[in-house]
Amino acid sequence: MDIDYGLAVDFIDDKDGRPLQLRFRRNWAPTDSPETFDGTGQLIAVVVDADRADNGDIVAISRPDVSRADVETTLDGWQTWAELTAEPSTSPRSAAASTPQASANRQHGRRRRPLDP
Repeated sequence: MDIDYGLAVDFIDDKDGRPLQLRFRRNWAPTDSPETFDGTGQLIAVVVDADRADNGDIVAISRPDVSRADVETTLDGWQTWAELTAEPSTSPRSAAASTPQASANRQHGRRRRPLDP
């Protein structure tokens, strides 16, 4: 079972305009565990357009078996830094660059990468 970040809100791949949904695909816990999921998984993007031949294709965003808590921390504030605005002077990239998380990333030498390197 996937966790859908954005509750079915699409984001667009800069390279080819694919509408994508950001999801965390959870790993099942071992059969002898009282838990259903083990707290790890993979952050993915899923193409979501029934009129496209690639509908349902998956793009890996993270490596497999990452901690869900780490993903949650990384995505903290995504509703703000990933938002597209109608303001002509604000691009999604410049808006993302001004968030507190982006500032923290710059201080620690980290940078968010686009979907396609």
